[in-house]
Amino acid sequence: MNLFRLLLSLLALVCSSSNASVALLIGSELKLCSSLSPQYCHRGSVDRLALQQSKRHRLFSPARLTNERWLNISWLSATERQQGLVLFADTPLPNKLNNNELLDWFQLNPAILQWFQQLQPQQVELLFDLIEVAPIDRYGAPLLPQFWPESSTVAGAVSILNSINQLSADVAQLSYLTAAQRDPFAAAQRYGQMLPPQSQWLPLDGSLIHARSDNRCSALTQYRQQFQSNVDRQRLYRKLASYQLGHCRLPAKTLQQLETTSTLVVADGDPQRLRHALFLPDGQPTPELLSIAQRFNSSTLAIAAIGKSNVLFDWIRELEPQTASRQPQWRLLATEVSLLSTQLQLATLPPQQALILGVDNDTAALISANNIKVIGDNGVWLGQRHPGDSARFSSHYIQTNDSATLAPLVISLANPDPEPRSNEEVIFNHLTHNSAGFHGLTQQLCHSLASQGLGHIATKDKTIGVLLNVGAATQFSHQQGQAWCSYRNLEVEFGSVAAP
Repeated sequence: MNLFRLLLSLLALVCSSSNASVALLIGSELKLCSSLSPQYCHRGSVDRLALQQSKRHRLFSPARLTNERWLNISWLSATERQQGLVLFADTPLPNKLNNNELLDWFQLNPAILQWFQQLQPQQVELLFDLIEVAPIDRYGAPLLPQFWPESSTVAGAVSILNSINQLSADVAQLSYLTAAQRDPFAAAQRYGQMLPPQSQWLPLDGSLIHARSDNRCSALTQYRQQFQSNVDRQRLYRKLASYQLGHCRLPAKTLQQLETTSTLVVADGDPQRLRHALFLPDGQPTPELLSIAQRFNSSTLAIAAIGKSNVLFDWIRELEPQTASRQPQWRLLATEVSLLSTQLQLATLPPQQALILGVDNDTAALISANNIKVIGDNGVWLGQRHPGDSARFSSHYIQTNDSATLAPLVISLANPDPEPRSNEEVIFNHLTHNSAGFHGLTQQLCHSLASQGLGHIATKDKTIGVLLNVGAATQFSHQQGQAWCSYRNLEVEFGSVAAP
């Protein structure tokens, strides 16, 4: 395995291309019209029969908790098991309930509800796994989630999905990785229905990597509980479990799939779970991660990462510093963006990380050939730190009609305001950690003639002041149909202040 890593590293140096790598940074899970999320469908746009013949929610059967199963529940103490066994033995147990019906059943059985409320959240999730049953049609065939992107109310999500599909000339070369999810099988089922039919699931996760390392692929179910915090998934997703078992026993299959993949979609989730899937127990990168890094930096693999899974780009830079140095240097600190929190983090980064990004919900940033393109309904924030002053930086916010290059950073706004500000008025505002507070203050500046915005945010131990200064280089842009103003070169400064 060490020899394989060495060969991959040498290959990266030999084969690296002058072409830029393609990264699609997606701020949040796509809000597409589907049987699992009908709230994102236009009213009346989905056939009712099609909806009824699809997977719409999880189903649960408390009747699965037989005496024998109670005795084998390892994540409960002996006292908790005994209490649960007695309570469920004295209560009629239904066979099939959806989420809402299960909550109603708890309300009708307050003793059981009280017992559940005394458990830790992870214990409750594992019990729900144990009583979950697969939805089936009247012939006993499993129901699958269905997606209808053309009926989606969130236009940005549709644009991002189209961009993902366009990254590969051949959709058969598109793979999706769901390791960051608590239930990679359920996520794989969703992505398999959302993406083109020819796309393939990459069955890497923490359970596979650790079972393979211990030469215990037959014990994958135990490893899933340890590294994914789920149980009994193989009962509901037998084909996916069998597919993963084959990759566990034959590592070459996984590497072969990566070699033929031109676009890798990485689902949102817990970065620690994703790390378990891409690093060996000794902390060394897996051959799969080395292959991903080599191919991304040699421009033969595009990566579309969703939410917190964008941490993958940091690992790629750490593994391939020589080839990565040829790419524009940026770091993504926020998705589902909390702009103020992101900007506070900017001050703590090492000096060489002078440019960071934040991507809004229902939005993606496509980075290619030193250019950044905004896709979706909202915008992308870029923070550029001032050399030698970690508390001051320039703030930029671009949307779909704007453009930017990254090295050096040049922002071009569509329909920019023609006149600089000259009014000495100051706008005061209380800020919150979410994006709305910061956006609100910049919006007030945009729609006024004020030259400064002053806000404060209370943390546990201090109050932080935020000063927004409209300088000679600051420019705003009002664009029709956009929720916020775009802007560039808005000077930002942080400092501790007395509570107001």
